[in-house]
Amino acid sequence: MYINVIRYPFLVFFFVLSSISAQYSNDTIVAEKGDGIFSILRKSGMDPVKYYEKFLLLNEGNIKNGSELIIGKKYILPLAPDSFKNMGIKISVGTLQEEPIFDKNRLMLMKAKDSSLKNTVYYLVNSGYGKDKNNFGDMVQHLSKDLLERGARVYVLQSDSLEENIERDSNGLTGKKTIYGEYSSIVNKKYIKHNGSYQRLLLFEDQLENEKNMTVSVHYFNESQQGEKLAKNLQKVIRKNALKSTAAKDGISSFDDGVRVFFAKNVLPPVITLDFKETSDPSEKGIKVKTDKKLLVNILKDGILQDHANLTFEK
Repeated sequence: MYINVIRYPFLVFFFVLSSISAQYSNDTIVAEKGDGIFSILRKSGMDPVKYYEKFLLLNEGNIKNGSELIIGKKYILPLAPDSFKNMGIKISVGTLQEEPIFDKNRLMLMKAKDSSLKNTVYYLVNSGYGKDKNNFGDMVQHLSKDLLERGARVYVLQSDSLEENIERDSNGLTGKKTIYGEYSSIVNKKYIKHNGSYQRLLLFEDQLENEKNMTVSVHYFNESQQGEKLAKNLQKVIRKNALKSTAAKDGISSFDDGVRVFFAKNVLPPVITLDFKETSDPSEKGIKVKTDKKLLVNILKDGILQDHANLTFEK
């Protein structure tokens, strides 16, 4: 069955208009005590200077004295594809549900710092099995904030419920391979959506039981030049912040297990893993660093910025 475009042009127009409206519908927000236009836009992750006039036009009948909002009133928000709310997305691997990484209280505190990571996409995955997974979840959130404030798009993949279900049904490498397969499926769809952007995937493997002692090592797929370059840039910054002198070969290596190689071969963006382990293991050749969350986030951010800056310079 098909529609005759010439006989029914209005039907085609209506269909296209409906599709566009469904894809780009305006969000709304209710004004609370103390809210002004600037604060309500910040809560929604928007640049208040950029979207101030658009907000006024959308809500001109519900604004008093030129700029005052009415408590309890619902206000229409401008379409803002570049807002922190839309640029930072958390995906539940088990349910495929998507939501903003940050709530309105965190969005309120965010502010664009520069555009050094414009047109970049980062996928951050915490797939470790350490004692305190929430702690590394916090670190991933802090890193997400730093990247977003520099213009990047960030996807955080959460897999807690999926991992629990898989662990009940299988164990070891089989279960991990299944989880990595789910990561690949989600990331590849986003990669195609953002084709043409600079895209990288960072997988955090935390195996810590005692945060007082920590080593960090970076691993990459030896068939990926871009992944290797990112790994080397991160290792270089980590070595600069090491607690003791390290050899150039310490803390970096190519993937040496089949599961990670499988993952790298099946996911579209270059992937690196960051392993966080105990220093008590004498065979561990990672780089010893302070167990300071803020320091770790700064190290990773600097390595990511260095990697992207080198790419820009090479062009």
